[in-house]
Amino acid sequence: AVVSTRVREEWKLNKYLSDRTPLNRDTVDGRHPTCSERLFQKKLPAASVVLVFYNEALSVVLRTAFTVLKESDPRLIHEILLYDDCSTIDELKAPLERHIAAYPKIRLVRAKERGGLVRARLYSSRTARGEVLLFLDAHCEPTPGWLEPLLEPIAKDRTAVT
Repeated sequence: AVVSTRVREEWKLNKYLSDRTPLNRDTVDGRHPTCSERLFQKKLPAASVVLVFYNEALSVVLRTAFTVLKESDPRLIHEILLYDDCSTIDELKAPLERHIAAYPKIRLVRAKERGGLVRARLYSSRTARGEVLLFLDAHCEPTPGWLEPLLEPIAKDRTAVT
């Protein structure tokens, strides 16, 4: 009970379970059947999916990045930009770098000083290389078919915001 309480206070989640949950687990396609049958235009822009994080659990950041890769058409992901807003946790240093080294589409950028979420998103947008910027929280898991509905309105109108 003591460990459980400490974990919840420090991480705001059950880190013990998160660390033991597979990083590449299957996600459930929760779309309505008509949504999963919908066809999207073939030419969609490639996105920089930006994950800004500060002192998140390593397993959470990795699961989000790996799920983005797993649940996305590779042609639509230019990169996954992990933007570290000056985290102080050791597991987000060398261990993170080791985990992502084998994934050429995952790029890590580290802030020199803590700027907060809004500044981190602004700074990360300057280093992103994709045709479209897509910001996700570092603690979410996209499900099948998540990306195309966000990109298609932009493909039709470059000024669109989804």
